[in-house]
Amino acid sequence: MATGSCWFVIKVRYGSAAGQATHSAVDCTVDLGVAAVNFNHLAIKGLTKAAGQQASSAAAESSRPQKKRGKKEEKREE
Repeated sequence: MATGSCWFVIKVRYGSAAGQATHSAVDCTVDLGVAAVNFNHLAIKGLTKAAGQQASSAAAESSRPQKKRGKKEEKREE
């Protein structure tokens, strides 16, 4: 039975007010389901974006050339 016919059956059996309440409840449930799916996708997208940014900054950090030490720095270490 489709969600569109569910509220109609309730309306026929129990009256217009009950049918309208059922219709609103079904619509609300569908909206909550869509919101949950959207939130799940946003959370996954956010996590992958953060991981990608962290990986790219780590790769950029490791690919930077190291500074050459000057003569003054070498003498200080000895």
